[in-house]
Amino acid sequence: MFIEIALVACAFIIGSIPTSYIVGQLLYGIDIRRYGSGNVGSSNIMQISGKKLGLAIGIFDTFVKGTIPIILVRYLYPEPWLIFAMAVALVVGHNWSIFLKFTGGRGVATTIGVVFGLFMWKEILLLTVVMGGIGKILSKDMSAWTFCAMILLPLLGLLFNQPIGYVYLTIVMSSVMILKRLTGNFEKIDTQKYSLSKVLFCRIIWDRDVPDRQTWMRRKLGN
Repeated sequence: MFIEIALVACAFIIGSIPTSYIVGQLLYGIDIRRYGSGNVGSSNIMQISGKKLGLAIGIFDTFVKGTIPIILVRYLYPEPWLIFAMAVALVVGHNWSIFLKFTGGRGVATTIGVVFGLFMWKEILLLTVVMGGIGKILSKDMSAWTFCAMILLPLLGLLFNQPIGYVYLTIVMSSVMILKRLTGNFEKIDTQKYSLSKVLFCRIIWDRDVPDRQTWMRRKLGN
C-alpha cells in the first residue's frame, strides 16, 4: 500500500509541474498568471511566445504529464483503483500546482494525455477531429467547444463500451476541469460590474468572467 500511495503522490507532483510558468520565467522573465487569460497553460503562453512554443508545451503537458504515467502504471501496477487515483491526481496537480500556491492551468492537455494513456482512441478521434474541426469552422474561440467535449467524453466512453471504471474516471476528470473553471486561480469577482450568477455561467461555458474573449484578454491583471 505504501508504494501505491507514493505513486499517487508522485502523480500529483508530476501534474503540478508548471510548464508554461517555467517557460515564461526562463525565456521572458514574466509570471504568465499576470498576462492574457491568467491561465497557466499552453494556450496562454502561446499568446506571448507564438504557436510553436505553445504547441511544444501542450505536447509536454499531454504526453509527459498525462500519457506516460498512465501507460506505466497500467503495465507495472494494473490495479483499477490505482489507475483511477493517479489519473485524477495528475489533472488535479496541473490545475492546483503545489509549486504555484495551488494556482495552475485548466487540465485540458493533461486530461487528453490521460485519455491517450487509456487507449480511448475513438473518443479522442471524435473529440479532436470532429469537435475541434467544427469549432474551428464556427468559431475561433474554443472554450465553449472544450466544455462540450467535457460533457461528451463520458457519454462517448459509454457509447464505445469502455470499462465502467474508465467512464467514471472521465466523469471525475470532467468535473475537476469544470470546478477549475468555476474557481479559476482564485480571482476576485467584481460584483459591482457583474452578477455572481452571470460570472459563474460565463466561467463554465467560456472559462472567463465575460462572454467576449478580447475584453477578457485585454483586462488589467495585478502585479
